[in-house]
Amino acid sequence: MRRSNLAAVAALALALAACSSPAGAPTGATTPTKAPGATTAAVVPTTPPAGATAEAPAAVAARLCAMLTPDDLKTATGTVFGAGVADDYGQCIWHAGTATVNDGKGQLVLAMQDITLATAKGMFGTGGTDLTVGGHAALWNVVENVGGTIWVDAGSRVLVMTFNPNEDDTQAALTQLAGIAAAKL
Repeated sequence: MRRSNLAAVAALALALAACSSPAGAPTGATTPTKAPGATTAAVVPTTPPAGATAEAPAAVAARLCAMLTPDDLKTATGTVFGAGVADDYGQCIWHAGTATVNDGKGQLVLAMQDITLATAKGMFGTGGTDLTVGGHAALWNVVENVGGTIWVDAGSRVLVMTFNPNEDDTQAALTQLAGIAAAKL
């Protein structure tokens, strides 16, 4: 897979962090977001949907890290990855090789967002491709300078998987990995 620029990595981190609920976020807060090309901003809730119980970011991240193995990533991408590492926002991040940061050789981020697939689709205007992944409705979308992203319907939430850099084979690799993760929802 080709090298990516640092700005793309920073944009991805900011986009995913904006959708997450770090400790100390006010209850009921929302984060307006607008994807490139979208005509209106989508409001992304930072609190769990009605009836859901808030789960600590560390618990979410640990569950996400257990969904994929480095062998899964190698099979799908042809690249050797280290173990998934949980971050403070409830995401799991895998880096290519022995890297501990995105060095442009490959990074996969897996997160769970408290939005519906319809909301995710609305964030991108007319962009994206509808898919079925592991029996779940899904959306493939490429955000320029960020990477390829698959949003998988998990009921009142979506499983979000982003790979950077985005190349011709990224959609196929992410679809394969999303199928593995979706089977564990």
